[in-house]
Amino acid sequence: MPGLPTAGAVGPSGSVLLVYAAPGPAGAGVQLYDPSGDLTSEGLFGRFVEPDTVSVHAHDEGFFLVDTYASRAWSMTLDGRLSRLPMDDRPTRPRAGDIPFIGLAVWAYRPSTGMVHSNLVGPAGTRAVHVDGHGVLWTLGRPADGMAVVYSAAPGDPWVRQVVGEFSDTHRGCVCDTYPGPLGRGAVIVVAGLPLSHVSLDYGRTWKTWDISGTTPMRRIRARGNYPAISALADGRLFVGDVAESWVAEDADNDSFVRLGREVTRAKRQSGLTDDLLFRPGEVSPDAGMTWVSYQ
Repeated sequence: MPGLPTAGAVGPSGSVLLVYAAPGPAGAGVQLYDPSGDLTSEGLFGRFVEPDTVSVHAHDEGFFLVDTYASRAWSMTLDGRLSRLPMDDRPTRPRAGDIPFIGLAVWAYRPSTGMVHSNLVGPAGTRAVHVDGHGVLWTLGRPADGMAVVYSAAPGDPWVRQVVGEFSDTHRGCVCDTYPGPLGRGAVIVVAGLPLSHVSLDYGRTWKTWDISGTTPMRRIRARGNYPAISALADGRLFVGDVAESWVAEDADNDSFVRLGREVTRAKRQSGLTDDLLFRPGEVSPDAGMTWVSYQ
């Protein structure tokens, strides 16, 4: 591999797709590995695609790749075919059969048209900003009586309203580079705020509220005049960071944090806190250490 991987994902079949910096003017490239770790296909996006801005999202038939800087998307099949997808940014209501994934917010691929819809709307003018591991869309509603409100639905199903806890305002509508919420990965859903963040580890069935304003990472980040990006791992530990450094909680009590190394910090920030890209010498894991792939 020409450079350090910057994004990756594991598909349902165990195939792994990694994004890397290609040499010269080629920009970004991809490499596809089979479940045994053997390289089966590779390709290039072409010029004007920066690897640091590309994220990867697995689905049953392969992978979606998103250029978050230029709002573009590609599809890569499990047999290695890479193709650019047409985009539609008009407000669109999700339909049954849509395949949602994380773009700049939540996008959806519509198999019947081959189009990616990048502006999915929910109830009361809300915009879909997250999709969980079951393919359920999530939107953030207006606060009601001082409480934070979210809506959720699978594409084509009725929206379900939930009150998740006391509303906590955010800096100009977001917390650094983190949407106020919902966001997350798999079963984890986070409604980020300052000082309160609401976290579910079970697809929104139950919620827990955290105030980490007095912790070391928050004090350091705020002392620099920055606002934190806040996410959570599947075991309930919070992940907090800004452009300078990132921290992860020592345990699910979330009162003591460990500063992450530069390599992990870089990978986490490039993956938008939605991927679990980790590194060790000569190997990369796109799923927080469950699967490791060798690279050169």
